[in-house]
Amino acid sequence: MAFFVKGEKIVLKKDATWEADGVEITHDQTRELFFRSVHWDENEKKYFLEVGYEHMFIEVEDTAVFVTALEQADSQGLRAKLSNAADAPIKADQLQYRDGNLYLSLSDGQKAKFLSAPYYDLLKRLQEDERYYFLTIGGNRANLSSKEQGRPGAKKQSG
Repeated sequence: MAFFVKGEKIVLKKDATWEADGVEITHDQTRELFFRSVHWDENEKKYFLEVGYEHMFIEVEDTAVFVTALEQADSQGLRAKLSNAADAPIKADQLQYRDGNLYLSLSDGQKAKFLSAPYYDLLKRLQEDERYYFLTIGGNRANLSSKEQGRPGAKKQSG
């Protein structure tokens, strides 16, 4: 029996929801399986799902990995729980704030987009000086935006 339907269009939306032919996939185990099964095809320059012996190319609107929660790693460090069931350290030099969204650069070169809950949890640590809004993580500073660009989290984050 085939897992994927021939001709089906699967999309990973920018808000971390999955759709199959325009219908949201709400089954938790299926969503979790999909997040763990996303891979990048270097030759085709496309993402695909691999489940057992089957694979299917998918559309990814923003990122294939999302930060779903924060975890205290030690007295100063934080770890990100990721949608693919992995976790990663959060370091100041790996954070990027762009278009109202916060991203974490991962060791494999991918970017993980913060979902709303961990995004706002992290912004509880937001500081400011005369020029920037910034976070201090593990004793290191991450400038998120200048005062001219506005305060992170001031407008609704998409996703």
